[in-house]
Amino acid sequence: MSNVTWIIGNGFDLCMGLKTKYIDFYKVYTNIETNHSHIRSFRQEILKDELHGWKNWSDFELNMGKASKKFGGETPAEDFSSCFSDFIDNFYSYLRDEYARIQWEEVTKEKLDNFRESINHIAEKSREYIKGLPIGSKITHNFLQLNYTNTFDELLKLSQINCFEKNLHIHGKLGGYPTIGVDNETQIENKIIRESKGVKTFFVKQSYLESNPEVSMLKKDALSVINDSNMICVFGASIGDTDKFWWEKIGEWIKSSNDKNIIIFDACRKTEEKDNSVIITQNNKDIDVKRDEIIDRFIRFSGLEEKIIKNRMIVELNNPIMFKFELPLKKQHESELETVGA
Repeated sequence: MSNVTWIIGNGFDLCMGLKTKYIDFYKVYTNIETNHSHIRSFRQEILKDELHGWKNWSDFELNMGKASKKFGGETPAEDFSSCFSDFIDNFYSYLRDEYARIQWEEVTKEKLDNFRESINHIAEKSREYIKGLPIGSKITHNFLQLNYTNTFDELLKLSQINCFEKNLHIHGKLGGYPTIGVDNETQIENKIIRESKGVKTFFVKQSYLESNPEVSMLKKDALSVINDSNMICVFGASIGDTDKFWWEKIGEWIKSSNDKNIIIFDACRKTEEKDNSVIITQNNKDIDVKRDEIIDRFIRFSGLEEKIIKNRMIVELNNPIMFKFELPLKKQHESELETVGA
């Protein structure tokens, strides 16, 4: 039997048509009314003025640590905490509304067939890359999700895929335990905030994972899944600083044996404007540059040497099979964004 572990990121929800980019939420969040002056300042001065540098969720997490130095006054840790809580409360309200747009009753057989085909595609890839795998041997999948919605879970159920053992939301999920923040406390630039025990327990991912027994057990389960894997597949996940812990653990897994392989799926698209229309183009040079960027980032955050990862890492861009469909969505949110704590 062979174990294939998937790392599923927010890119999966984006493929399904959901507007779950950081920039999507940002546009809503910065227009919410609030009576709290420090929260208003946080939105306007920290988020709005630095929009150009806060395009992805990993950017938000890392830049929140950097922006902590802008919190002064008598209670910087308390002000930082209330601003972060305000952001998270509104983000979860937004995400719940966005997920509620999915019209599951209208999901077609063709879409579910493509979902199954994508899972089977990785099973076949594993037969190609895992050394010594007997012909016809069973492939078992495990899913470690970095995103917060239940989109992937529902498609697993509707597609009646049962060839998996674990499906874990290692960053939490809607209605559960949110894990948003920096990878470690050194990424918080404000010393007072960095040394705040309260801030550590909700904004430093590893401290949060260790402080909550249920979440701590989830972390141990996820590490066990990684260590028992024969192959790891990454789809829709950005490789960055704020999840360095997980990339390092995957790096250790790769070094543990010469027959460990990782495959990363991503997209390579370049947009151009012509006659007021947006045109998506791509060429071999763009693809080569994108592939090299992904490999370099993985080497940097996993701690691996290039000679180790060479021939052990496969990067597939614009794969014609993987999750090539969008879910049917309602055009607008049914309810306005809740402004908890605003």
